[in-house]
Amino acid sequence: ATDGPRRPPHAPAIPRRRGEVLEDAIHTAVVELLAEHGYGALTMDLVAASARAGKATLYRRWSCKLDLVIDTVRRLGHSPVTDPDTGSFRDDQLLLLHEFADVLRGRQGAVTATLVGELTRHADLAAALRAVLLQQRRTVQMTIAERAIKRGDVRHGTPWPLVNEIGPALLFARCLISGEPLDHGYIVDVVDGIVMPLVTAVHGTSDK
Repeated sequence: ATDGPRRPPHAPAIPRRRGEVLEDAIHTAVVELLAEHGYGALTMDLVAASARAGKATLYRRWSCKLDLVIDTVRRLGHSPVTDPDTGSFRDDQLLLLHEFADVLRGRQGAVTATLVGELTRHADLAAALRAVLLQQRRTVQMTIAERAIKRGDVRHGTPWPLVNEIGPALLFARCLISGEPLDHGYIVDVVDGIVMPLVTAVHGTSDK
């Protein structure tokens, strides 16, 4: 009798990964497992097995599953948001929303979809996700706005907090709730039908 399957005598040993290579493998495993199983089913055991890492290795770096997921989310935000600077406020908005649509269709979007239900329970996770999805994007949006103001492309009194949030919010809702495609036509409708009227319309006084 044997104690179980053994590696063939001439099979090469799997090299042990260390340092950044190992951490990259762990974070990749977290992303893939979140997308496949969701946050509730994610365990440190599953991550260790998927990344071919010892569970003790994980616990030396992260005290619990939540810490590991938060760190993974932060790593997803390392890619900078592009500042289009086309010379046109409208074209800048189109390019910025197309980039956000690509984010939602990619790894960040898949991870975000699985974590939405956890955000009200874990403030640190919500903060990390906001940093990834919103903070860089808001900085670029305000840079775009400042250029548009100098060019005279936008009206005085534009409600910038609303302008900066409404496009990403609509794409986010379409991606995660309705499931309809984030295609070019929809992005053009958002910019031309909602964003541009907000920055170019002249406020009138309403009767009370």
